[in-house]
Amino acid sequence: MSVLVIDNGAYELKIGYATDDKNPAHFRVSNSITRSKDRRTYVGNEIENCRDYAGLTYRRPHERGQLVNWETQKAIWDNQFYGKTSKLVGMNGGKPVDPSETSLILTEMPYSLPALSSNMDQIVFEEYGFDSYYRCTPGSLVPWNDIRELYNDTSSRSSPVSECALVIDSGFSSTHVLPVVLGEVYWPAAKRINIGGKHLTNYLKETVSFRYYNMMEETFLMNVIKERVCFVSLKYQLDLEEAHINKRKSLLRIDYALPDYRTSKLGHIVKGATSSNDSNQVLTLTNERFTIPEALFRPSDLNLDQAGIPETAINCVKLMPEEIQSMLLSNVVLVGGNAVLPGYKERIREELQSFSPQGVNLRVGMPVDPISYAWQGGCRLGSQKDMLSKAYVTKADYMEHGVNLCLSRFGIKKMDNSIAMD
Repeated sequence: MSVLVIDNGAYELKIGYATDDKNPAHFRVSNSITRSKDRRTYVGNEIENCRDYAGLTYRRPHERGQLVNWETQKAIWDNQFYGKTSKLVGMNGGKPVDPSETSLILTEMPYSLPALSSNMDQIVFEEYGFDSYYRCTPGSLVPWNDIRELYNDTSSRSSPVSECALVIDSGFSSTHVLPVVLGEVYWPAAKRINIGGKHLTNYLKETVSFRYYNMMEETFLMNVIKERVCFVSLKYQLDLEEAHINKRKSLLRIDYALPDYRTSKLGHIVKGATSSNDSNQVLTLTNERFTIPEALFRPSDLNLDQAGIPETAINCVKLMPEEIQSMLLSNVVLVGGNAVLPGYKERIREELQSFSPQGVNLRVGMPVDPISYAWQGGCRLGSQKDMLSKAYVTKADYMEHGVNLCLSRFGIKKMDNSIAMD
C-alpha cells in the first residue's frame, strides 16, 4: 500500500509519495486556478506554461485559511492525480493515482471549522475512495523530522517523533505558533496571527502603487519582487534613517527592471550603474524592502491589534506546563514561506532572547527548505507503517461509522499536564 502525502497549503500544494529516502521526491504546485489576460485558464502547475504573467487573476480554494471552495480544490487535485501534465503521474511511470490502493496523509489549516473538516473527509472517502486516511495540521508533522540536525545536535533519538517542539509556521494566509508534544498540538496554548505572505504582497502592491506605478492588478509580479528583494531588518530604526537620508546613494537601494513580456517574463534586479541604460521601466525600492516584512513583527502596521511573532511565541510558551517551557524554547522550528526572507531567523532569535527567562538555552532552527519541511515530516510518518496504522481511519471504518469517527479521531484532543509530561 503506497502512502501519498499532501500538504494542502493555501498557496501551494506539496505532494509526493512517502519513501525511506533521506531526500524524498516531491512537487510544489500552485493551489489555484489562474486566468490570464488572453482568457486562458491554467490549473495548478499549468501556470508554468503561461507566456504573459501580466494581470493574472486567481481563484483559490482557501479563504482566510479555510478550505471553502471544493469545486476549485477538486479540480486541482484531479489535475494532479490523473492529469497528463501532472509531475506526480510522471513520477509514477505515467500511471494515475489509484486511491483504492493508496493511503493518504492530508493536512488542513489549524482551527478549521468542523463542518469544513467533515467536507474534506467525505471528499476523500466518498468522491475519491482512498483506502485509508489521516488528517492533521502541518505543524504536527514537523517533529517527525529529525529536528536535532537543525541545531547540530548529535545526541541519540529515542523515538521516531521528537518529544516537543515550538513550531512557528508563517504561511500564505496567517501565522501559527504551535507547541507540539509527542506529535500532538497542545491547543490551549496555540496562537494565531492574522498576517501571512498574502498580506505582505498586498501591502507592497499598495505601497508601490501609491509611490511609483499602479501595480494593483499585478499580484504575481509583486509577489516575485517581494521574494527577490525584501528582507527582515535587524536594526530597523537605523535602516529607516539610512534609507531616508541617503535615498539615492543608500546601500539599501535596489533598482528592479520590470518585465516587458517579450525578453523577460519576471524582470530582473539591475546591477551597478546600468539602470539608466536599461530599456525597461525601472522600479526603485529602498525602505520598502524592509518595512513590508516588518508587519510580521508589528501587525499594527496593518491595523491589526495583535502581537508580533516573537511576543506571540513567548505568550504561547507561558501557557504551557512549567516543566516543559524551557524544552520548547530549546526546540524552536521556523517553517512556512515567510521563513525564507533574509534576516527572518536572526530577528526572531534576537527578540526571543530578549523575552526569554535568564539561563534558558534558546535554540532557533530553520531547515534548508522551510516550505516543504512539514511535508517531509509527513513522509517520515508515512514510512512508519506501524505508527500510521494507529492514526489513520480506513474506508471500511468510515462507511460503518461515518464522519463522526473522523471528527473524533482527528479532532482537537485535550491534553492535561500529566499526559504532556509522559
